[in-house]
Amino acid sequence: MTQTVFDKLLVEFIILTDQPFTIVEETAFRKLFSTLPVQIIGADAAKNKANKMYGEKLQQMKDRLKKVEGKFSIILDIWTSVNQYAFHGIIVQWIDKDWELQELILTLDILEGSHTGVKLAQTLANILDEFGILHRIAAMTTDNASNYDTCFEELNFVLAGKVQHS
Repeated sequence: MTQTVFDKLLVEFIILTDQPFTIVEETAFRKLFSTLPVQIIGADAAKNKANKMYGEKLQQMKDRLKKVEGKFSIILDIWTSVNQYAFHGIIVQWIDKDWELQELILTLDILEGSHTGVKLAQTLANILDEFGILHRIAAMTTDNASNYDTCFEELNFVLAGKVQHS
């Protein structure tokens, strides 16, 4: 196994098992891998590699969405966790050329402050713009929260502003 392959697997292990990056600096962890002909990277290097892998996956998602010829459907949801964090999820769906439903999670982030319709519209527009699909949305599905009414009204203004500045 090469060092590059090992580093990638190590970072995937850290992420997928929700470990702190500092696990790689624990004596018992290093002992576990001491017989392998590879070096255990430090916590900062693991974090940097995770960020690089994230950037690469993000670009792959953007490239995949650019290739889609049709329109997209968006699913939006906001909820507050038991520890009072407000989460915002955006899923994009489309039908591919073989008539198969495809989907990607665009974001699952924590909303800071109140989640007003205006703030949701700005956040949504920024995310859709980042992925290059802002003007390719055919439908949106949400729950019946009243802040989405305001969000869609504000989104019309945001879209008009983005069109004028394009």
